[in-house]
Amino acid sequence: MNKRINKKGAMELSINTIVIVVIGITLLVLGLVFVRGIFEKLGGLGEGAFQKAEQELKQIQAGDTKINFPATIPVKKGKSANTVLKICNTEGTLEDNSNVKLEPSGFYEGLSVTASGKVVQGTTTQTINLDVVEYQSCRPIPVIVFAKPTTAVDPNTNPVLTITVEKSGSIYDSIATIIEVT
Repeated sequence: MNKRINKKGAMELSINTIVIVVIGITLLVLGLVFVRGIFEKLGGLGEGAFQKAEQELKQIQAGDTKINFPATIPVKKGKSANTVLKICNTEGTLEDNSNVKLEPSGFYEGLSVTASGKVVQGTTTQTINLDVVEYQSCRPIPVIVFAKPTTAVDPNTNPVLTITVEKSGSIYDSIATIIEVT
């Protein structure tokens, strides 16, 4: 009878050990998945921060340019992208009758750009009156690019926003920016 009790105790001990090992492995796997998820999120945040810092550095380094604006603006459907257009008076010639012309080309239905309260969409060109920009300084203009969730995207073409700064009726500078809708 003593042998039977020992066998029963040994059997319980073996089952308890197996249960504890299974629970331990399960907790270990769940912990590893949790830690991996945290590192993936941290990697994404770090990458986003480095991209933003790189963009800011490019704008700072472009101090001798007349118009500072990203060459490409990525925007997701149903989201908006915020950026800044900087008009710089590098020649000392921007006076109070200067303006900024925003001209869309190939804009998709549902895509819009807003700058200084002026909305550019479809084929609508907008003009922003530019106050005097002091010599060797820049005037920032906040720009919001928005794509509706229903925006139909053509993978073969990208919309382009042409920005032209005019002073006294002549062109001071002009650039074009590609808008990538995903």
